[in-house]
Amino acid sequence: MVVVIGGCGDPADAPDAAVDAPIDAPGLDADPRTTIAPGPASGLGPDEPSWRQDEDPAVAVDADGNLLAMWYSNRESTIAGQLDKQVFAIRSTDAVTWSDAVQVSQGVAGADWGFAPTLAIAPDGAAHAVWWNMHLLPDGCTPMVSCTGNANTLWSASAADQISWSAPPEQVTSGLGDWLPSLVIDRVSGTRHLLFAAVARRADGTPDVGETTSRLFVITRTASGWGAVVPLVGVNAEGYHHSYPFAAQRADGRYLLTWTRWPIGAAGGGPLDVLTTDQSETMVAESDDGVAWTSVRSISEPAGSETDVFPSLFGDPVSGAWWVVWVTTDGAPQGHTVELPWAGTYPADRVLRPELAGYSPRAAATATPGVRWGVWVEGTEPTQRVRSRFFAP
Repeated sequence: MVVVIGGCGDPADAPDAAVDAPIDAPGLDADPRTTIAPGPASGLGPDEPSWRQDEDPAVAVDADGNLLAMWYSNRESTIAGQLDKQVFAIRSTDAVTWSDAVQVSQGVAGADWGFAPTLAIAPDGAAHAVWWNMHLLPDGCTPMVSCTGNANTLWSASAADQISWSAPPEQVTSGLGDWLPSLVIDRVSGTRHLLFAAVARRADGTPDVGETTSRLFVITRTASGWGAVVPLVGVNAEGYHHSYPFAAQRADGRYLLTWTRWPIGAAGGGPLDVLTTDQSETMVAESDDGVAWTSVRSISEPAGSETDVFPSLFGDPVSGAWWVVWVTTDGAPQGHTVELPWAGTYPADRVLRPELAGYSPRAAATATPGVRWGVWVEGTEPTQRVRSRFFAP
């Protein structure tokens, strides 16, 4: 935009540079991804139908500042008269308008349900997702009516444009007790995928339908495809269930991991069993290869005092700092979200996060300096909603 400076004097007296220099008015032509304003909470994604159930959010911000989110929803209602819970994705380039919700877990046979998606962006900008697929048993049963069991496996999908998700999904594991995945794409290779998961298998990774202990494992994808289910070293302490892993990688290549553990005698090893005990703890560890882990420690109140659940990680690409967020019953209000720096000590360094007002909290740094994106779940069974807001800590 060319601005002509006027005034009481003769424009001819003004220097040429002052007359002809292109000057942009503040805010004009600014990239909306770098000018996100903090604001109140709102629903994430299309807000109809009112009866739907939305949970298990995952978020990612790509190198350009575009926003991607996933969650599971029964918004498509039914398939062949059966409830249909599947994973959906949306994308925004300005933090204001969003794409239509696209089903990611399409193509999985029957009326299987999709839960707990994890989302990662590759260096080439492609989006990759993994989710927990629950196949209801016996085959052909009606959910909530005649189904008596389930088989749980992990499936993956990708979208080169971050939005299409049209390619058929790929099965990653054989189950029968594989759930709660967390995907990391290695910064060094750009193509090596590490998929961390909570798995009800034998300690060596062998499937066993009678196994009830939840442990943490990793599955690596290279150019030849997905590999074997490998137990994490240094993490799966005897006498405990280990679940809800959430992994990330720092700029220096070191892997970070947070998860929930609780004594085997305190509650079962299923994903929802942890909600019934006050013996749970939020754990963290570090690794150079994603398999062998060190610096293992609890960062929450000691087991036996509070319930600590749903941990996740997020980092600031500018400062390189990392934080852990999780839900705890420690303090008031009960069941609130807390944040702790990676190297912090609880409770001295904890920060309450009322901006993340529900459960399954997730946060990410946006391309706007000092502004974070937070999502979480609010509501009660069976009409929970995923909520979203941008906030400045």
